Amino acid sequence: MVEFVRLSRDARRRIPFIDSRYVDPGVPRLELPISALPPAATLAAGDCHFIFHSAFCCSTLLGRALEREGVAAVLQEPQILADFSVLLAAAEGASDRHSELDAVLALMQRPHRPGEVTILKLSNSANSLIEPLLALRPRASAIIMYAPLPLYLLKIALGGTTRRKWVRSTAGLLKRHGQCVASPAPDLSLLTDLEAAAYLWLEQQGHFARLLGGRYAERFAVVEASDLLDAPGPTLRKVWDLFGLHIDDDMLSEIVGGPAFAQEAKVPGEKFDPAARRMNEAAAKFAYGAEIEAALDWAHGFAERAGIPLRLRST
Repeated sequence: MVEFVRLSRDARRRIPFIDSRYVDPGVPRLELPISALPPAATLAAGDCHFIFHSAFCCSTLLGRALEREGVAAVLQEPQILADFSVLLAAAEGASDRHSELDAVLALMQRPHRPGEVTILKLSNSANSLIEPLLALRPRASAIIMYAPLPLYLLKIALGGTTRRKWVRSTAGLLKRHGQCVASPAPDLSLLTDLEAAAYLWLEQQGHFARLLGGRYAERFAVVEASDLLDAPGPTLRKVWDLFGLHIDDDMLSEIVGGPAFAQEAKVPGEKFDPAARRMNEAAAKFAYGAEIEAALDWAHGFAERAGIPLRLRST
């Protein structure tokens, strides 16, 4: 079954992700069997592009900065794509699942306004869809985003028990669905929480590195979290150029000085406080510094053995 929900553009902007956890249960809904969806070829779909990431790297911020009526609509982490990543793994690439994904993708990429391009930001748990999506959309380009491993581990530590559980759950799914890059994969039960987090990051980093050296290499550009935070203007121009979208200097200044960078990306309407963030990160380094360093030592050894680069660069 596929569930449709009616969301205005403003309502969509007010939630972090297109996910049942955040959508008001009272909004109008419609459920249809997936077999009832029209074939992708019958839909007048516009262009679409993608943002892929490895979590806690400002990808939600990038999505908010790219959203501009009449130019681009950004769909943040639609749950249906995460569901498809599980379905395709279970179906071992069955052609009917790919045709269903094609139909759902065509529905999502229909222009919200004339001339608009749709940008889909996937959750990192759906990264197994990268190759199928690029194969289905040969004109699409994609951004790969990541945060350096020390910052990623700091974000996991800051998130407490919830993020530590998320790490183990996501890493476990990766192993169960046979999506590992490194071999042999470690026994997660023998790793600390932050070592498991480092392993998850390295697996995704290895996947990205393989993509950047593969058949779709020219369709990617890499953005590191600090690129967007330290040089938002040049970084946004790089992304818009990759996606073939026009951005003039006035528009760029308006975006950089606008609400996307002034509010918490995952809590629209809440003011972003850089000083408070620095204080929280400093406190986390003090509290978890030894655990982070131990995880980094483990990760460096694992990365060297597996041939996984700690930095990524697009061609």
